[in-house]
Amino acid sequence: MRTKVLLVVGITLVVMLTLIIAITRIILTGDFSRLEKQAVEKDVERVRNGIAEDLESLRAIAGDYAVWDDSYEFVGGEAPGYPEANLQEDTLLNLSLDFTVYLDGRAGTVAAMATGDGDGLDSPHARAIARNLAAHLRLTRLDMERAGICGLVLLPEGPALIAAHGIVPSREELPPRGVLIVGRWIDDAYTQRRSRSLGVAFGLFPRAAADRPADLRRMQDNVMEGAILAEPIDGGKIGGYTALLDIDGTDGFLLRVEGPRDIHEQELLSTRWFTFWMILVGVVFLVVVIGFLEFGVIARMQDITRVVKTVGTRGDPSLRVPTRANDELTALGRSINGMLDTLEQSAAALRRSERRYRAFLDAIPDMIFSCGPDGIIRDIRMPTASRFAMPPEGTVGKNARELHAVYPVVSEAMVQECLDAAARIRDGGPPQVLSLRLPVESQIRDVEVRITVSGDQEAFFLVRDITAQRMAEEGERNRLLLKEIHHRVKNNLQVISSLLALQANASKDEGVRSQLRESRDRVKSMALIHEKLYQAGASRRIDFSAYLRDLVMQLRHSYVERTERVRVETDLDECELDMDLSVPCGMIVNELLTNSLKHAFPGDREGSITVSLRRGEGGTILLRVSDDGVGMPPDLDREEPSTLGLRIMKMLVRQVGGTLELEAKAGTSTLLTFQEA
Repeated sequence: MRTKVLLVVGITLVVMLTLIIAITRIILTGDFSRLEKQAVEKDVERVRNGIAEDLESLRAIAGDYAVWDDSYEFVGGEAPGYPEANLQEDTLLNLSLDFTVYLDGRAGTVAAMATGDGDGLDSPHARAIARNLAAHLRLTRLDMERAGICGLVLLPEGPALIAAHGIVPSREELPPRGVLIVGRWIDDAYTQRRSRSLGVAFGLFPRAAADRPADLRRMQDNVMEGAILAEPIDGGKIGGYTALLDIDGTDGFLLRVEGPRDIHEQELLSTRWFTFWMILVGVVFLVVVIGFLEFGVIARMQDITRVVKTVGTRGDPSLRVPTRANDELTALGRSINGMLDTLEQSAAALRRSERRYRAFLDAIPDMIFSCGPDGIIRDIRMPTASRFAMPPEGTVGKNARELHAVYPVVSEAMVQECLDAAARIRDGGPPQVLSLRLPVESQIRDVEVRITVSGDQEAFFLVRDITAQRMAEEGERNRLLLKEIHHRVKNNLQVISSLLALQANASKDEGVRSQLRESRDRVKSMALIHEKLYQAGASRRIDFSAYLRDLVMQLRHSYVERTERVRVETDLDECELDMDLSVPCGMIVNELLTNSLKHAFPGDREGSITVSLRRGEGGTILLRVSDDGVGMPPDLDREEPSTLGLRIMKMLVRQVGGTLELEAKAGTSTLLTFQEA
């Protein structure tokens, strides 16, 4: 027996350790490989986003210079001083540009400038770049959208990031006179500079480039646009590869990111340490288990067996099993030694159980009574604080069908329903739960009756008052219904906002688009109120300062092209307002902030807008929107405004019962003063 036990334990432990180590190595290898690939994919995505940011910055530069009356007149031959003011090498260097080209409507070069050649405007090198760019029809077409185009292009001089924009006047809707193209070379200096800024070493190569690395030549047939491949490289490094589209829409460029295999090295180290510790733990476990089985179980079981056999053969009850320890085997020995005490201990345990049962019943705040199969009430237990006071005397020994005479609130139909439920349980059905309504103390109470049957067909009835629980459930349903209403209103307003945005995008009239966007922002401000009310639950008051922060952030996203040069700041005291004040005040802030973003900073002007909220004395709320822009138009009639936004604000101010003060010194400041409800 000893040999079998030890052999089974040893073999089982070895097999389990082998399986655990093998499975763990497989899991760790897969997890670390996924982590390594995810890290490479993140690096590739970071570089791809960095290149996209550079292209967007070029698009913005091209748009700034192309949508300009001076550029429009220069291409038409009407601004002779334009090159001296704008086409200087220092200007290109300040804008981080390597070249800029002005083409006329026939793709002919009007002016070209390149940095680094030292020949200035219209150098042979710059003219050659202009001719090569003019060969791209997509760059020279004059019907481009106002947003222009940008992308990668492969020129004879090398690969480059470029952006092109039709040259049009800034205000009048006139056809383009030409195309402005700006660009940066994708050379070693560019990749090294961007690698330092992004913290990722990368290279960008044309598919047919002769100097592309060997691993890229091996992988290029599998690299497609939109997909990212990760493969180990010699020397303990890993590379990430993807294809980038050029300006013509073909995947003519390959992006290669290189990084150390730190995660792979960590995987090898973790696997070695895990294997070592598992073997060490297995050896220690085997020694401890074998020692415990030998000295703590097998030897002691042999002692118990020897004593039992001796008692059985000799009939000598004076022998005892040794009880040297305090465990299960010792408990077995004590059980054998204490068989004569078992009945007394069982009787004492039974008495303790009965007392515990009685105490348990006394702790239940419900009425309990029992009936036999004949309907006779055998026992009844009534808590002192029960609303259904039914004295045991006069009820025990009576038929339950006569209960109505003693306790009038219980009708004969209710009693019969309970007895029928007990009969169904006796016939093999499950325990029953009945819901009844009793008129108690001039009030209708909800009562729950739980019915079960014991082995001798005695039915037990537990009567519980659940009126408070039902009222709480009804209150919770009403609260959830109110939250659902706010949620649905918010969703419907968001649908309306999306429809307005779609209609604005579909319209070609800039004025109509602007009005639809403003309507969309007004709807969003109301949807945001209902979102806050949904989060607040049953309360009609919302955290108005948090709402203003969300509203300002929402408008920042709507006018992101302006908020890049205009700071929007908030300075808000903590404040809660009722819904009837929050909605109009939020719309007023929406109108004021929208007007500042649209009109206070024309052209490339920079500045700041501040939204502040202060609590005054006597429940006064001071809400101010101020900017340091160009100020209000001098011909604005503040009493009878002609614009829709100002008319809406005037109506909303009357709605909150407040006053609106306008100041036009060093910008515009609008102060709304009203009383908190």
